[in-house]
Amino acid sequence: MPERPAVRGSDSELGLTSAELTIGLMLFTALVLFALNLAFVQYVRGAARSAAAEGAQAGALADRGVAECQRVGIDALADLLGEKVSERIGFRCAEIDDSMVAVASGSVAPWIGFMPDVGVETRVAVRQEPDL
Repeated sequence: MPERPAVRGSDSELGLTSAELTIGLMLFTALVLFALNLAFVQYVRGAARSAAAEGAQAGALADRGVAECQRVGIDALADLLGEKVSERIGFRCAEIDDSMVAVASGSVAPWIGFMPDVGVETRVAVRQEPDL
């Protein structure tokens, strides 16, 4: 009869590698999901800032105004974030002294469900061009 190969360790240690691998993969997955959510947060905040800058620049032109600022800013938000996400961010413009001020604020649901909402608050002011 052939001899059975020797098994290292006791019988109680045979499934330990599978448990360690599973726990390691779960921690790695959680870390990757956290990093993806962080990237999403940064993208949303950058998109809101870009939309506010575009709106303020458009509204600061000599023959335009608050309405043009809001139209351009809302369109830029929708282009960068999509309709569903951009609806949760409010956008408003105002003429203050000799500047056009655009503000984007609100909160967006995170990309990963169990994370907290992403708060967005950005304000951009552009000096208006004088009428020639």
